Amino acid sequence: MSAFRADIWRAAQTGDSATLAALLKKEAEVPVDILNDWGVSPLMLACSSGHEEVAAMLVQAGAALGLQDRESGYSALHRAFLQCHLAVAAMLVRAGASVDVPLDREGLSPLLLLQRRFASNAWLSAKPMPAGDIFTWGQAGNVALGRGETSASLAVAPGRAEVPPFTCARAVAVAKHHTLIVDEGGGMHSCGLGVGGRLGHGDEAAVVLPTRVRLPRVRVVSVAAGL
Repeated sequence: MSAFRADIWRAAQTGDSATLAALLKKEAEVPVDILNDWGVSPLMLACSSGHEEVAAMLVQAGAALGLQDRESGYSALHRAFLQCHLAVAAMLVRAGASVDVPLDREGLSPLLLLQRRFASNAWLSAKPMPAGDIFTWGQAGNVALGRGETSASLAVAPGRAEVPPFTCARAVAVAKHHTLIVDEGGGMHSCGLGVGGRLGHGDEAAVVLPTRVRLPRVRVVSVAAGL
């Protein structure tokens, strides 16, 4: 059994689907959620490495989505977001993983960890960067995709956000319920759910498409999105 334990961890980490398939057979008697010395499951290893096929095999075999490792308290979804393996993360969400729980040792949900991960990147700083289009995907029900979609469906394929004509985006900040965009001229645009006035349009109405925020005589150079 000890050899099989090492094999399933190795197969998950390296993306060896053939070996994993053999180990997941009932007669192999290898627990799908067996933890290594750091409290990391095969599913967590697969998600950290970005192996979508292997991760899906483990989920189908009954791997627990909410297990957390001992060191950081990261779940499989935390790990996928941390390494920016978004296809793996989308698979986990479709399988039932929540973006809001569990919380890691720092009190961060998987979604908040993703926001922190991107907020720390240099390309989200106020330094000049090339302007261009924005592509979004994910849950359409909170109208934060900026694509005019209002259904509760998942937009699994990237699509261009419908920013105002002749607008090139220079910076973007994304939260669970809204999206903020800074254009190359220093204008600010927002879309999503307006509860609490988070969109900056003076009301709490939802805005389906990115709409300019009225900021007279203000040139925006950077943006951050709260909850």
